[in-house]
Amino acid sequence: MANRVFSDVQALNKQVKVISGTAKVDASGDPQISAGRGFAVAKTASAGEVKITLDDAYVALLSANVNANVATDDPASTQIISSALPDILIRINSDAGSGLLAHVLAENDEIQFTLALRNSSAK
Repeated sequence: MANRVFSDVQALNKQVKVISGTAKVDASGDPQISAGRGFAVAKTASAGEVKITLDDAYVALLSANVNANVATDDPASTQIISSALPDILIRINSDAGSGLLAHVLAENDEIQFTLALRNSSAK
């Protein structure tokens, strides 16, 4: 269970915690945290995949909203491919006209996310 001081957000579910963040890709292709706290971010060996690792243990991921702003003009979409807490694995896809392909992270790409997590087994 996370043991931090949290600001109030009203929810019908008990013990809901919200973590938001932004990561920007540097010149070497690695995502770096540019906003937020309570997590780490890293690219994986697979193209287009980024792993968010939460600093604390949570009972469940209730919902996630992930957006990617890519440096190219290609439209991008995101999907969560794994949420085995404390790790959340995100894939960024781009459509360069030939169908969806894994997006190769490039300098100035930006990933933004908001996670709603349950911090207790109480419902």
